[in-house]
Formats: sequence, structure tokens, C-alpha cells
Amino acid sequence: MASKYSRIKRALAYLKDFLTSNLDEYHDAASNLTPSESGIAFLFDGDVYALMANLEETLYNDIYPKLLDDNQAPDVEILEIITTLIKQLEDSKQLFRSIEEEEGGILNVSVALAQKLAIRALHQLQETLELAEEDKKLGITAHRSTNNSQYQIAIVTATLEEFDAVKELMTDCEKLHGGDNDASVYYAGFFKDDHKSLSVILARGFHQGIAGASTIACKLTWKYQPKYIFMLGHAAGSRKSMYKPNLGDIMIASSSVDYHQVVYKMQKGADGELEQVESDRKMEIPADPTLVRSIEAFAQKDILTDIQAGYPHANLFEPLRAIPGKIITGGALMRSDELFEKLTNENAGTIGLDMETYGVYYAAEHTMFEEKPLFISLKSVSDFGGKGTEITKAQKAVKTKYATYTSAQFFYRYSLACLPLTT
Repeated sequence: MASKYSRIKRALAYLKDFLTSNLDEYHDAASNLTPSESGIAFLFDGDVYALMANLEETLYNDIYPKLLDDNQAPDVEILEIITTLIKQLEDSKQLFRSIEEEEGGILNVSVALAQKLAIRALHQLQETLELAEEDKKLGITAHRSTNNSQYQIAIVTATLEEFDAVKELMTDCEKLHGGDNDASVYYAGFFKDDHKSLSVILARGFHQGIAGASTIACKLTWKYQPKYIFMLGHAAGSRKSMYKPNLGDIMIASSSVDYHQVVYKMQKGADGELEQVESDRKMEIPADPTLVRSIEAFAQKDILTDIQAGYPHANLFEPLRAIPGKIITGGALMRSDELFEKLTNENAGTIGLDMETYGVYYAAEHTMFEEKPLFISLKSVSDFGGKGTEITKAQKAVKTKYATYTSAQFFYRYSLACLPLTT
């Protein structure tokens, strides 16, 4: 998709997300809606079947492969296919009108499903084409920051404790202002040792949560175009995971999902009564696998032992570990053992829960189309998402400070030892 127009790229990226999310639904409809089994009125049976078969074939054999990173086709080629399919779907409206007239204004379940999927695809394709055509008319080109490569590392934090834990490790630190139209404040400085100096830009969101984290990560990515973007801080660890994390353990978020991405609907239960059920609509975003492997390789026992020994109350905590897995993200502070267990059971591979990681991943993945930063979240365990009965009084007094310390210290040492990556 080597276009100079930014909205074309964004439109095609949204189309790829749409096709990824709806693949099963279109495939099942095309597979199950056959002339012999559909139950459609005989007069239109073959027409509806042909429509769905062609729609699924065009979307997933002709368009979708051309949107993938390893097989990107020229924009003009993709847009030509989209234009042709839009015309076919516009023409199909007459088919459904004819069926309604024949059946007295009533569509059976199979026809209604086919109509819904055709209209859904039509609207998405029209939006894609409209954005692309608007770009061509306006000649909008992709933005390039004047600060490109000025900062190698961008760090996102959500709370003042997390922010301070990182800022204390920076040298030559100065406060920056984002400009007249940017209310955020950034701190620029360096991570330094005797052998290396890495430029760092640090910021925190206005509030905890996905929105604040995504906003600040988006601005950091867009304004400063760092090579790496990291989320540091503390989060709840899941004692139900295979690792059974302890306070202070560093969670390497190999992926993240927003656990609120579900559809709530009412349906009849076994007893005939209406009950609320959830339908999963989550879009999992993986961290950069090279970063994950590099961080896991760095997290050797002697390094972790040294980090823990540097904390004044280290004797209160179990030996420090670094554990990889999924961090699930939502907009609520978790203080319920039952709900935390429910969410971890529904999201296999979960090692922890926070309010920000998915927002950072989403922003890093979708803010830019070229020169995207490599990204990952390193959150240390400060609680277990419940009532805190398994935490001693002495631990409770320092658990958050200890978690922000281990997260910041681990990343500081990792960055000076391993960044920039050479592969």
C-alpha cells in the first residue's frame, strides 16, 4: 500500500481490522447458506447463495490478502476491487426488495442474515472508498515530524509514583512543553552509564485508564517518533496464572486485550427466562516479539537479585522474578477476587490486569503507518486485584513503591544493556 496519502492507508487499515473481526461470520454464512439447505423461497434461492459466495470470495480471497503486511498490493489495485464490489452490493438491494415483495414483506432468517452481512460490508467499503477519494482530491500527504529520531525511547506512565520512579533515573532532565495546543508536559533526558547514553522522553497521562494512556502514547509517537515506546509502572498480578506472581515481580506483557470489548445481549436461558450473556469481540494486540525475547533473555537471576537487594525493605518480599504473558486492560480499579478470577478465566494466558497497557499498544500500533515504534509494557505486581488479605501490613505500606521501583530499575538496566536492538 505504498501511497503518499495518509487517509487511504488509514482507511485500508480499518478495512483490514473489519475483515479480521468478521471473518468467521462471513465464512459461516457463505458455507451454510446453500441452495439445498437455506430454506429460501425457490425463486431467489440461487441468487442469494451466489451473492454470499461472491461476497465472501471477494472480501477474503481478493481483498484481504492484499492488505496483509507480507503481501501488500498497490492502493489503486485494492480500490479497483472495492469499487467493483460496491457496485455489485448496490445492485443486490433490488434482490432483497424482490424477496420482500414475494414473501409479503417478511424475510426468513437466512435471507435476513445475508442482507445484514451485505449491508455491513457495503457501508465499510463505501467508507473506505470515500476516505481514499477525499485524499486524492485534497492531496493530503503523510506527516513527518521535524523531531524525527531525536528521542530513542519514549516512556508512558499513569501515576505520579510511576513517573517519579523513572524520572529519578534520568540525567540532564529538562521539562518540555508540547506547544500552545498541547496540555501535556514532557520530560527529556538520558539514561547513562560509563559506556552508553540513550535519549529518553517521559510523560504520564492526565488520568489512569485506557483513554489517558492511549492519548499520551499517541502524542509521544506522533510528535517525537521514538524508536521504542514503553509502558512502565505497577499492576495487579493474577495468582491463578501458572507463574503465581509475587509482589514486585515484573510482568512482561507479551500481548494485551481490552476485557470490556464484548457485546451484551439478552437471550432465553434453559428455564425460558431472559438472561444477559456476553459475546467476545476482543482484538488482542501483541507486543513486539523481538523485544519480548530480548527482555526475557536479559531477565537472569543475578540481575533480578541485584535489583531487589537495592530496595531498603527487600526482606519483606519473595525473590524477584520476571514473567511473560498477557496483561488484560479495563477502565476499572479491581478490588474483587470473584470478578478478577472471572476475567482471567475468560482470557487464557493472563498474568495480570491494569488500566492502561492496551491503550498504549493500540496507540503505538495505529498512530503511524510507517516507522512505527517497537512497544511493550513492563508492569510490576503491586496487588492481586482483590481484598488484599494475602498481603501483610508491612508489605501493604510499601508495595506500590516497591513495584514502581522494580519496574523502573529493571527497564533502566535492560535499556542500557540491550538497546538499541541490532536485529
